Amino acid sequence: MKQVKEKWKDIVNYEGIYEVSNMGQIRKNPNHSFIKGCIKEPGYILKPISKGTKKGSGYMRVWLSTGDGKPAKIFSWHRLVAIAWIPNPSNLPEVNHKNEIKYDNCVDNLEWSTGVDNLISYYKNHKKSPLGLTLEQWKDLNM
Repeated sequence: MKQVKEKWKDIVNYEGIYEVSNMGQIRKNPNHSFIKGCIKEPGYILKPISKGTKKGSGYMRVWLSTGDGKPAKIFSWHRLVAIAWIPNPSNLPEVNHKNEIKYDNCVDNLEWSTGVDNLISYYKNHKKSPLGLTLEQWKDLNM
C-alpha cells in the first residue's frame, strides 16, 4: 500500500496563521508567532471542539482566530480541508464524506457535491434517507 506524505496548505483568510493538511489535520503555522493570550505553540495540531456544535451531528468543528482582537469563528473541519485541497469549478455547495465517516477528513475521502447528491450518497450507504423516506419519495419531494 502506498504511503501518502502529509502536505500542508494555508487556510484561506488565515494565511500564515493556520494550515490544513491533505490528511485532514489542522495546525497553527510553525512559523507564526504566539497569538496574545494563546498558550498553544506554533506547529500545534488543533483538536476538534464540541461546544457550539450541532448536538449529535458528528461533524468535527474548529475555532479559528486571527489574533487581532476580533472574535474567533467556528468552521466545519471537512470544509476547510476541501476548500484548501479539492478544486470546485462547478461551485458545488456541500462536501460529502465518501465513506460516510464524518471524522475521516482526509482529502481522498471528501468530494464536493450538491445537497441532493449528498443525500443520495447517504441513501446508498444506509438504504434509507435521513428522514426515513425511500429514495424515490425523497426525490419526489425535492424535484
